[in-house]
Amino acid sequence: MEFTKLWYHKKTAEWLNKCSKNDLILDVGIGKGHYLCVFPKGPKYVLGDIKIHEDLLRKMPYQYGTMHICQLDAHLLLFKNESFDIVLSHQTIEHLNNPSKFIDEVYRVLRKGGKAIISTVIKGSLAHRKVLANNHISEFESVTEFVAAFCGRERFHLVSIEKRPINFPFKKFLPRRLVNNLVDVLDEIILPIPLYYYDTLLLVQKC
Repeated sequence: MEFTKLWYHKKTAEWLNKCSKNDLILDVGIGKGHYLCVFPKGPKYVLGDIKIHEDLLRKMPYQYGTMHICQLDAHLLLFKNESFDIVLSHQTIEHLNNPSKFIDEVYRVLRKGGKAIISTVIKGSLAHRKVLANNHISEFESVTEFVAAFCGRERFHLVSIEKRPINFPFKKFLPRRLVNNLVDVLDEIILPIPLYYYDTLLLVQKC
């Protein structure tokens, strides 16, 4: 199966490598599941989406460890309270009618101390305007708003945040920390000007 080489998948795999083999992980919005080939095989996974792709049904259970596939609605996760150690969701929250309800559900199904790993594209960016806008229902105006959606009610605390500008000028010649600092400035000052775009990845922990 072809691997989708996106930085936030690799970063997620790096975080998951610290998991226990007894951890249970839920992936909401798995799509075709191309990126799962970089995830560790030790933990157990539940893979869900509103529609299950044939590629996922045909290939994933036989190639990438202990995985259960199910159809689900991100607004109403049909699992018991505190069922999972980790919830993943990549580039899904912006497609939901009610992101707040999804966040409520993530909190509910996570065990105390469990972690959520969530990625999205920030509204107003070049990627959003040129490629993704037609498919997005709910979006975040800034990284600050994205973080606040999870941490503003003190149910989660922020463990880590990663941002990657894609076409930021001279990106490859600058240290990552400097690029991230520049993105922070642009996020507050000139984000509406479509000069660049970036994905944002959050790692938050249930309080």
